[in-house]
Amino acid sequence: MWFHKRLYKTFDSIPVNPRVFTVCSHEREDPHRVVAKLMMEHFFIDKHHKSMDPRAVYIIESKDEFVIFIGNSCKGNRRDEYLKFARTYISELQMREKASTKVTEVEQDEVGKSFWNLWGLEDAPNDPFAQTSAWDFWFPNIDNSDSYVPSSIPMVQQIDDYNEEVKTESKLKPRMFTYPDTDASSAVFDEEDLDFDEFNVV
Repeated sequence: MWFHKRLYKTFDSIPVNPRVFTVCSHEREDPHRVVAKLMMEHFFIDKHHKSMDPRAVYIIESKDEFVIFIGNSCKGNRRDEYLKFARTYISELQMREKASTKVTEVEQDEVGKSFWNLWGLEDAPNDPFAQTSAWDFWFPNIDNSDSYVPSSIPMVQQIDDYNEEVKTESKLKPRMFTYPDTDASSAVFDEEDLDFDEFNVV
């Protein structure tokens, strides 16, 4: 449902703000296939918050801007591949999801007040950056890979996967019509969208 809302609803329709995508490798066995994982957890909300892993590149998306965060431990081929993918992925979000055109990049050591303002914070929380062992398989050592492949191949594959998902949603997602208007329909709807004084057809 979240993906449908990202495509067809307003930014506020998803209860995660800002949206944080972790740019990382798909798996150890395929380290050069880069993906952007939309994190379901809220970062920096309370004392049990998730820390940002310095091995990653993050895409932080608010209603008004994108910030690409580059961790201190993201270096070499990993940095090059993750950054290139992040820039391309943002272009897709701008085209498909009507996302903001404002994009800035920030290194971990250069994070300032405006970065924390994205979460409504005045200053940095406790322990904002730390490696998470559960995410180790997201960050294989690309530099020591014996089969280095230029990042364009997996990046194109992943963007194609995203575009294919968009096409599938447009074809298969149920649509709601409100009688007698047979031309206009909605692909994403919740109970609150139903008007019980009207005749709705799905």
